[in-house]
Amino acid sequence: MKPLGIKILSISVGLVGIIFLSFGFAFIFGHNSVFNKLTSFIAASSTFYFGSVTLGLSLGLWYLKDWARIFLLGLGTIGIIFSIAVLPSALTGNLIVVASLFAAITTVWYLSRPNVKKMF
Repeated sequence: MKPLGIKILSISVGLVGIIFLSFGFAFIFGHNSVFNKLTSFIAASSTFYFGSVTLGLSLGLWYLKDWARIFLLGLGTIGIIFSIAVLPSALTGNLIVVASLFAAITTVWYLSRPNVKKMF
């Protein structure tokens, strides 16, 4: 049986992937000039790429693939480092940094627990 935490992580990561893909569509259909079409194509390509990778990561978590756990541990660690680097801006009212730091620490902590590691 899949732990509830893995289900929550997998669904959350999948929602982020869907958001990336929807931004990709917005970049494609949102601009009309030639210059904006070129930049929109570049932006759409990158968001489609990140959205696809994120959806793949979500499926990997759902099916308890160890590569997905390791990849998400890496992303969480990078998130912790970047959040700490910009933490002084949180003192000026940017609470997204604090929320990101909390989410990254929680994710790394959860995926590092021995009973969760055994599931993969």
